[in-house]
Amino acid sequence: MRAAIKVSLFKQTLYFNIDGFYQTRYEYVTSPTGGKAEMQSKGLEIDLDYQPDKHFSITSNFTYLLANYHQVAPYEQTGIELPYLETFPGAAC
Repeated sequence: MRAAIKVSLFKQTLYFNIDGFYQTRYEYVTSPTGGKAEMQSKGLEIDLDYQPDKHFSITSNFTYLLANYHQVAPYEQTGIELPYLETFPGAAC
């Protein structure tokens, strides 16, 4: 889903754009267990442009993005101890 508003003000010298979106996708995960993972992303973008003539302009922009994976188990819990994990500091075996 996406929504946007574009406005020009003051005899087309000031332009304001705001755009927001929300998206849910399902992707197949490359892991020993396989399966699908749900990815949700949402964001907002705001633009403000001031251009009083063709030789001068000021542009500003703000962007917010949040993306997360949900319902994913990338590694299978088998109960088998893996000796190479002991070489990493902080590894819990």
